[in-house]
Amino acid sequence: MAVAVFFILSGFLITLKLNKEKPKQFAIKRIIRLYPSYFVAMILTTVVMIIAGDEFKSKVCNLKEWIINLTMFPGYFNQKPVDGVYWTLGVEILFYAIIWFLMVIKKRQKIEVFSFIWLIISLITNLMLIRFDNVLLKGLRIIGITQYCQLFITGIIMCLLYKKEKSKITYVTLILCIVNQFIALGIKYTIFLCLFNVVFYFIIVRRLSIPSFINNKVITFLATISYPLYLTHQFIGFAIINKLEKLGLINEIYILLPIAIVVGIAYLIHKFIERPSVKFLSSKLLKN
Repeated sequence: MAVAVFFILSGFLITLKLNKEKPKQFAIKRIIRLYPSYFVAMILTTVVMIIAGDEFKSKVCNLKEWIINLTMFPGYFNQKPVDGVYWTLGVEILFYAIIWFLMVIKKRQKIEVFSFIWLIISLITNLMLIRFDNVLLKGLRIIGITQYCQLFITGIIMCLLYKKEKSKITYVTLILCIVNQFIALGIKYTIFLCLFNVVFYFIIVRRLSIPSFINNKVITFLATISYPLYLTHQFIGFAIINKLEKLGLINEIYILLPIAIVVGIAYLIHKFIERPSVKFLSSKLLKN
């Protein structure tokens, strides 16, 4: 469900600044934002999995798998990921590619119509896959990210509502997002999407004040390091928890230790890799 929020926010934020970047700038900014931290997280996670013990041997990628992971698309090549959470990154990049294509063909002003058509195609694809095990439909599901497009599109529609750019199909599209969510992911995630939409609409779209417990330095700090934290929290966290259990430290209070460690790792990656690499590569690749 947190991943769903991530995809919705991606749709919202990309749409918010859609007219501020050229296609080349858009592509370069996404690449330099994602890959340097990802490469470091891959190395760190692999090292931790190797030294974590026999329980984690099955998690360690071989050389072929590791090289394919460099693309951020291991799942699309039927290879296991270096870390279990990395599956979302390929989905995110495909969304960026779709938006980039929209920019290239100079149709960014038609993003709502494009989203509506994308959603209809996804609905048909997902419905047909219930009945037919077809390789072309499966390919379309991957390329069109038909299982998750409704989340990105929800963010897009919310942004259009935020910018007061709604049209006759705005709310229809939002309803179809909920329908596709049910078809693709089931009732629990659909209920979550409905509840999240209500909260997001009133706090962000209607611009009500953000609750004080959200608007504080701790949340801001975690948001700042959120990408490297996402990259390193799962398998490294599992390894630390496993080690604590072997030492007999099984009280719930000890969960604070792996949390503190992965937050610390994420901060170091943000400070020494993410921020400097974005600054350096931006100066080299975004001069024009």
